[in-house]
This record gives sequence, C-alpha cells and structure tokens, in this order.
Amino acid sequence: MSIAGQQVLSTLFDNGALTVELVPFSLPDPQGGHVVIRVEAAPINPSDLGLIFGPADMDNADYSPRKVLARMPVGVTRAMKARHGLPMPSGNECAGVVVAASEDPAAQALLGKRVACTPGTAFATHALADARLAIPLADGVTAEQGASSFVNSMTALSFIETMRCDGFTGVTHIAAASNLGQMLVRICAADRVPLVNVVRSADQVDLLKGLYQIPLTKTHVPTLASRLR
Repeated sequence: MSIAGQQVLSTLFDNGALTVELVPFSLPDPQGGHVVIRVEAAPINPSDLGLIFGPADMDNADYSPRKVLARMPVGVTRAMKARHGLPMPSGNECAGVVVAASEDPAAQALLGKRVACTPGTAFATHALADARLAIPLADGVTAEQGASSFVNSMTALSFIETMRCDGFTGVTHIAAASNLGQMLVRICAADRVPLVNVVRSADQVDLLKGLYQIPLTKTHVPTLASRLR
C-alpha cells in the first residue's frame, strides 16, 4: 500500500524560469532495508537553499500559496542544463516517526520510533530513508532537536578534525551564532579547543556564553570577538 503525501519540488526550465511548488506524491512500500518516515521537522541548510533557489531573483519572484515562480540568471541557467525540466526534491535531513518498514530486521526494529535521517527528500510530509543511516532518538528528544543531527554537526566535527590534521591548535569561526556555530562552541568547550567566535551583536555574545555546560578554567574559555554592525 502506497503512502500519499506532499513534497516540495524545484524545477528549472531552459528559458530560466524556476518553479518551487508543493505537490502531491506517493511513496511505495519500502523495500531493501528502507523505512518510510512521517516527517515532523526538517532544518533549512544553505545546501538546501542552493538546490531549491540557487541565485534566482527572489526579490521579484511571483509568490502564491503553493508555488513560487522566479527567474534564474542566464549564465546559471546554461550551467545547470542537466537539471532542465526535472522536478527535484530537496531537504537533506529531518526527523520523524517511522510509519512503514521493509522486511529487513534493521528496518523492522525502527517501526514506531522517532529517528533522525538524511533522505535528501526531507521537505515533504513523508520521506524514504535507509534504515542503516537512521538514528533512533532517545526518549525526551524532540523532532526539532534531532532534525539537525547530520549536516551542521558533521561539519562542526570536521572543523576540529581538519584543524588537528593540519597541525593547528585552535579555531576562528565567523557567523558564530549560527546553528553550526553553536554546535562548534559546545564541541570546542568539551575538547578544550581554543575558539575565537566572530559575531554581530552583544546579544550573540550572551547567546554563545550561555552554551557552556561543563566547568571551564579561565584559560580554557574561548574568546568572543564582537563585530558590531
């Protein structure tokens, strides 16, 4: 039995017209170790925006309740020839409840559980995901909390790995009050990695200071450099 729902599709045409719309769709019964998730939360990452809108002229776009029509620059339209006329789903990551599963034991074990995953089609009411890449969320963890378990968190961890691999001992991060930046603060605090955060306001300084959940000596407290606008 297929599962009916709605999903966001982005389509670029060869004349530069870009449509982003919410359309009905259906998912077949999951097979081969996959599960169907009823999406409860999905973050919007820059990579998601790049696929959905790219550098389209959104200031002069035509907005309606279920559809957006915009124009893509000529050069970009030519460069994206491979996606002309192809309705593309989007949404790297999400969290939600597993409502259907293939016969694979790993998939069956997730039925009824709230999980985080990276289906690549998260901007929808339902998404198909590989059970091996789904993370069951602990009791008390909300879908909103679990939805950002991959993109920003893996990026923040890679900052530290890259720093160490290249022989450095500290990190400087701009846009530090972003979701990713807040994760980086926690990681650096836990690993005792010196961190300089570049922020836009005093409020963001207070936000980042409030993230430290472990005892730190004065020499371990990262520097908060404010860049006011």
